[in-house]
Amino acid sequence: MIPLLTYLNPFSKVPKIIKNRMEIQDYIRSRIDDERRSFDPNNVRHFLDLYLQQEGKSNSKISENHLFLTIADLYLAGTDTTSVTLQWTMLYMIKYPDVQKKCRDQILEVIGEDRDPVGKDKDNLPYVMATIQEVQRIATIAPLAVPHLAVEDIEIDGMTIPKNAIIFPSLMSVHRDPTLWEEPDVFRPERFLQNDKFVKKKGFSAFSMGPRICLGKQLAESELLLIFVSILQRFDLSKAEENDELPIDGIMNGITQQPKNFQMCFLPRQ
Repeated sequence: MIPLLTYLNPFSKVPKIIKNRMEIQDYIRSRIDDERRSFDPNNVRHFLDLYLQQEGKSNSKISENHLFLTIADLYLAGTDTTSVTLQWTMLYMIKYPDVQKKCRDQILEVIGEDRDPVGKDKDNLPYVMATIQEVQRIATIAPLAVPHLAVEDIEIDGMTIPKNAIIFPSLMSVHRDPTLWEEPDVFRPERFLQNDKFVKKKGFSAFSMGPRICLGKQLAESELLLIFVSILQRFDLSKAEENDELPIDGIMNGITQQPKNFQMCFLPRQ
């Protein structure tokens, strides 16, 4: 926000962050170059090929810079947020063993023990889906969404937001709004169920909101489901020590809110 402070603070981590980001950028550019050399327009293999297929079209509005920024966003934003969300799910599973049992019972009933989960299993795992979304709601790992810019003057509730104003959506305020959620500070996966079916809630904003919603939403949802289900399929999760309190107030690390350090046991299921 205030770049000058970076140079005044001898303990600033910003130079290291910039160095790390440059290394990631160099890696992404090298991968783009590799895929460009092996590109076959008749054999579209992945996202990069899709871009290269559109690149030469006269009406194309994309550029290599767009491609690079998109991949960087998916890589940088997706790895941290997904791993932090999984940390929160593990914390809530050992803090609420009854919820863990309900999830596992449904997983074993629908998938069993002998095959890996697949994306389409989500349609038959309503309680599991509800649990993941309730963790995302109550933990809100990104309390403030990425900044947006007002493209024109707009009035909301009697207040004027001027053109070019920087806007930080407060996702935490939405997820803890008592007008949207009954007892918002209580962990209750059932709030996402109706007649035992998973339902999407209007106030759920873990991936921000509006037309600029998180680009990696579908990828992150798939990763969370597959990893979460795979873990509960194979392990019983428990506290490392019976008297561990397991606080659920998070700590901010950059733009993400992470759980405080905790220990847990992964016990292979027999």
